[in-house]
Amino acid sequence: MDIVGHVIDPGESQRFQKGDLIMSTGTIESEIPVLGLSTLPFSLCTAACGLYLDMGLAKVADRNDVAATHVLIWGANGGVGKLAKISGYSVAAVTSSNETTAQAQTRGADYVFSRSDPDLIAKIKSVAPDQRLAFDTVVTEETISKIVDCCKKPITVATAIKYTGAPIDGVQLKPVYSGEIMGKKITGQPSVAGVELGCWLWGGLDNWLGNGQIKPLEYEALNGLQEVQEGLDRLESGSVHKKLVTYVT
Repeated sequence: MDIVGHVIDPGESQRFQKGDLIMSTGTIESEIPVLGLSTLPFSLCTAACGLYLDMGLAKVADRNDVAATHVLIWGANGGVGKLAKISGYSVAAVTSSNETTAQAQTRGADYVFSRSDPDLIAKIKSVAPDQRLAFDTVVTEETISKIVDCCKKPITVATAIKYTGAPIDGVQLKPVYSGEIMGKKITGQPSVAGVELGCWLWGGLDNWLGNGQIKPLEYEALNGLQEVQEGLDRLESGSVHKKLVTYVT
């Protein structure tokens, strides 16, 4: 969940103390304003589970296997590319507008393409002809079809939501469950890999925030809870191009 705040009263908790800065399920130390930090938890958890659990990427890329070091991210206006870059992967990012093209470049994407580019597939193939790994944050029949056209089978695609289209030969479609980073799969079974991933992610976050490898997403601050419904209406209309955040005092 995208929740950040300071502990006012830890109650009976032995893990947290008064004044601790909590991001989602872990404590961090950062001078970044809490509204900025609040843009990160869900994005990072989804990215981490998709990249390292569903796509099976190593946390440190094997540079001897060039084909396995390319990652295609479709709808790259979140934090997926940042984690991939931290692990040493080459990132090709497809964005939905010129605005998010600039944003993807600031997040370290090696190659950035606009979804509306008529030569999109050819350009992606030219920079990564043996691409087999992709992360789809949009997840429609159109985006999956284009990802398949860009990649070489067998293909593994992590999807931000479940893909409801027909199965595709030679393509593994893996819906991401970000909650696995808490140690349980969506079926309720324990996930040792999820626990280990959470320790790695939260353990490295202070350092990544400090050196600028991870930065808050672009956001717009709403004026308290009274503007939440207006924000939801704007999201539904498709008129929002930044993360919407608010605060409770």
